[in-house]
Amino acid sequence: MNTFRINSNPTSALAYKNLSTPQFTLRTTLARLSSGLRVDRAVDGGVATDAQLTNQIQGMKQANTSAQQTNNLIQAAEDGLSDISDALHRMRELAVNSVSEVMNDVARTNANLEFQTLKDEVSQIANEARYKGIHLLNGTDYENQINAENSTADDVQGISIKELPTGARKGVYTLADSKIQASNRANISNLSGTAITEIRYNLSSVQPETYTINSQLNSGTTTVSGVAATEIDYASSAQIGDYTLRAKVEAGMADISNLLDTDINQISHSALVQPGTYTVSASKMPPPDNYVLSLDGTTDYVALDANQDDIGGTSSAGITVEAWIKPGTGSSSQKNIIISTDRSEYWRLSYGFGASRDRVSWSTTSSSDSIHDMVGSTQLDEGQWYHVAAVYDPGAGKKYIYVNGELDGEANAYSAGSVLGTGVSRYGFIGVGSEASSFNANRGPAHWFNGLIDEVRVWDLARSQEEIQQTRNTYLTGDESDLASYWNFNDGTANDLTGNGNHGTLRGDAQIPATVNNEITLSAAQGSPDIMTVEIPDGTSETVSYTQTAGSQTVNFSNLNLTIDISDGTTLLGQLTSPKTFTINPTLEVTTPTGITREAGYQFNSSSQTLTFSDLSLEVNTDDTQAMTAALLNNAKTFTVPSTLVINSPNTTASETAYGLSDSVIDFSSLGLEVHTTNAQTTNITLLNSSRSFLVPETRRLIMTDESGIQQSLEYRASYNTRLDFSEFGIQSDISDSYDSYSNGLDATRIEVSPVRSQLVRAEDSITRQLRMDVNNVTANGLEIENESIATVDYARAAIISLDSTINTVNSKKGYLGAVRESLTFAMSDLVNQTWNLGTSQANIGTADLAIEVAELAKNQILAQSATAMVTQANALSQNILGLINDGSMQLGSAFGMLSPTTQIRNLGASGSMIQDVNFATETINMAKAQILSDSHNAMFIQANISYIKALQLLK
Repeated sequence: MNTFRINSNPTSALAYKNLSTPQFTLRTTLARLSSGLRVDRAVDGGVATDAQLTNQIQGMKQANTSAQQTNNLIQAAEDGLSDISDALHRMRELAVNSVSEVMNDVARTNANLEFQTLKDEVSQIANEARYKGIHLLNGTDYENQINAENSTADDVQGISIKELPTGARKGVYTLADSKIQASNRANISNLSGTAITEIRYNLSSVQPETYTINSQLNSGTTTVSGVAATEIDYASSAQIGDYTLRAKVEAGMADISNLLDTDINQISHSALVQPGTYTVSASKMPPPDNYVLSLDGTTDYVALDANQDDIGGTSSAGITVEAWIKPGTGSSSQKNIIISTDRSEYWRLSYGFGASRDRVSWSTTSSSDSIHDMVGSTQLDEGQWYHVAAVYDPGAGKKYIYVNGELDGEANAYSAGSVLGTGVSRYGFIGVGSEASSFNANRGPAHWFNGLIDEVRVWDLARSQEEIQQTRNTYLTGDESDLASYWNFNDGTANDLTGNGNHGTLRGDAQIPATVNNEITLSAAQGSPDIMTVEIPDGTSETVSYTQTAGSQTVNFSNLNLTIDISDGTTLLGQLTSPKTFTINPTLEVTTPTGITREAGYQFNSSSQTLTFSDLSLEVNTDDTQAMTAALLNNAKTFTVPSTLVINSPNTTASETAYGLSDSVIDFSSLGLEVHTTNAQTTNITLLNSSRSFLVPETRRLIMTDESGIQQSLEYRASYNTRLDFSEFGIQSDISDSYDSYSNGLDATRIEVSPVRSQLVRAEDSITRQLRMDVNNVTANGLEIENESIATVDYARAAIISLDSTINTVNSKKGYLGAVRESLTFAMSDLVNQTWNLGTSQANIGTADLAIEVAELAKNQILAQSATAMVTQANALSQNILGLINDGSMQLGSAFGMLSPTTQIRNLGASGSMIQDVNFATETINMAKAQILSDSHNAMFIQANISYIKALQLLK
């Protein structure tokens, strides 16, 4: 085997490997011998077990210490109880002695003094009984806690019982849980955003459970308050809310179907008119109310403001003077002037002239200053109305007198062509004659008229008898042709109605009475317009004139806000002699809750109608359109398309209630529910066809009663997370929403509260490994003897009873403490045994065996020394190889240089393979032989290489 290697020394590596093992073992042995522990590092087996045992042993030792301290504490408490028990026994002896009838009051008082001193001593002993500053017998350092082992209330699912922060009272409490009838509020946490503020319920009629609520619209019918015989039908697609409904009239055209046989084309009206049936009629213009001039025949008259040329009479066409007169009493005995412009220049119409004082006279003066007087033949009676007329015809030169339209006299006065007057300016008078140049001076003959005068007319024309007859019983308009002056006194004045300005002024006592004079009948003036009268439904009417002309015209009834267009004014009078009707139909306007307005016209005279508002899904039905119109005309009223609120219960059928958007309370009395909302519109929008849920919880009452019968009652709602604080007893009960009062309830369960002083007497802080020292307050107050006395026999007897109970209590506490001490004895013994056992186990696991470790030390030391020597020998082999390489390095280099690079690489690779793959003898016992053989082989190798090089040179 070849033992020469260039890149490594396997022999040396093997020797070093064998050296490492005893060195590692030697280090472990030395650590154990120096520490005495077998388990010292993490690599050592049993470290975790050793640490756990150490903790347990330390815990057992501390538990034993605690048990000893607890035993000392109990001993101190037991000694205090013994002293208290002795004091109580002495107090009972004193009480028994005080009951004896042989003891007098003084002795009993002295005994009571000792009794009270002993009672104070009991409290003193209890207050002074301490251990390390802890009060043992007065309850100061004790805490009352729920005794879970003896309590059943906290075993109920969904119930948690604990003490209030202020502390709980010791005692045993029983619970009574029952359902109560109460009006309360549902849980509406799922109804946020609906404007529902609360849902009230009454447990007497509601079933506690989860309900669903939604809003919907059912098709139906509603009415309008105050509107008779009218109802509104709405579909389920209508908008929910409050609508307004009113009737009105739109400006437009009336229904004139009843006027088709007339020349009325249309009747227009504004929006201010009344709807309904109107009547229209036509008639002649009625005469005005008639008023007359009254003169008393003494000093009163009418002075005319114009001269004769203005008044009339100087025209070449002649003159006609007319008047209605009523001679007064005694007037036939004197001359009476009806109207005059002074005969000396012009003309004068008189009554009772000359010897014929009861006839009409007609006096004139021609332009040639020729005077002519004539008298009629008809005798006029006093107190009678007569129409008198005087005519002068210049063409024939003749004069005429007419009475009541009949010729009363005729005379040839002047030559043909003669006119009246000379052109001298004179003034005119009615009711008096004057020769003076000034009428204001009131000078002249006393030719005063006594009676009544009316319809005085002066024409610049010689009118014929026929013309006089045609107009004597009619009023004039004032604008008739050739009419120079016209006074009819109907306006209460003597004004000239022709427009010529010949107005008169009343003088003296002349007057126009305000009373209408109906003694003569006069018709309207010829050619005056006809009149049309329209009467509206409420009876108000307006009369307007129209002209009797062919062709269209518009008649405006401004007071009634309508106009009538007619095509022919000449025929309408005959067509409307009897009134005819036309109708103005109203419009019904509906406004939705969102302000959308729709209108529909309807027939006012129709008794029953249906108005459809299709885009609003509404129909208005009425059986009396006139009554509906009267109630709604310009008077908006509201009706409601109600939303229906639906509440569903899992165990009941759905209940529906309609409500308006102004409602704040929606009543579901059948379910015992009331829904309150601040905005029914929002409620409708959020719940419309969208269900939400709410909970009607059950209201219950939980009563806690202590051992003495004292109670505290609290109400709660089932299915809610609720905390009940029984402050009277210092107990808190948390009731979760999972609590089921029916399957496993609190009724008849109990809670025990007891004082707790716990001392740790075991290794672990577990309730099963603790002893509880339960000692109450044994002061006089805690034992409830603070008020006891033996000052009287009765007090002493009561004290005996109380002391018997107190002594039993103290003795039971002493017995309890004795039992605790006995338990501690066994606990401490058990702790000692366990501590010893655990210590033994820990020693077996963690303590080193020194004998074994010393033997192991000697063995490892020898192995380490041997291995060290072998490493030295192995390292010497490498030195020999280095020597050989140094001697033949030059020759090998020359030989290798002659080889091609490829050959060199192959040879070097083969050499490397040999070095890496071949193992040499490593046994120490053959090392010497191997060295000898190695030296020989090295020499031969050198010679072979030299020969090889020489051969190569020869070949060259």
